Amino acid sequence: MNPEIEQQFQLLERQLHSPDVRADPDKLKALLHDDFNEIGRSSQVYHKADIISHVVDGIHFPTIESQNFQFKHLSQTVVLVTYESYHLERDNTRSYMTLRSYVWLFTNQNWQMIYHQGIPL
Repeated sequence: MNPEIEQQFQLLERQLHSPDVRADPDKLKALLHDDFNEIGRSSQVYHKADIISHVVDGIHFPTIESQNFQFKHLSQTVVLVTYESYHLERDNTRSYMTLRSYVWLFTNQNWQMIYHQGIPL
């Protein structure tokens, strides 16, 4: 895959980790496809409406770091992104290490996430 496209997907993924985006329903709505669903690391299933309804301004979001990105074009308009993430605690320890898989779909001139799965590491 083209390094510029890889950087674009890393930026999109990291935006979803940003407290500014996670606390803003409009930004989340723009990044998540209407048919979005997620299987969280807890094995619970979430849909776009679930994610948006849990957004509360002022809530503390952990610092999330990501590494070891891999990308695979499934078609011209579908990309699979996998990587590892973890919460960086205030004492600089790592917790909630997770293997993440995301499927991004290109629609209406924008990339939107349509699927996510997190598996504890």
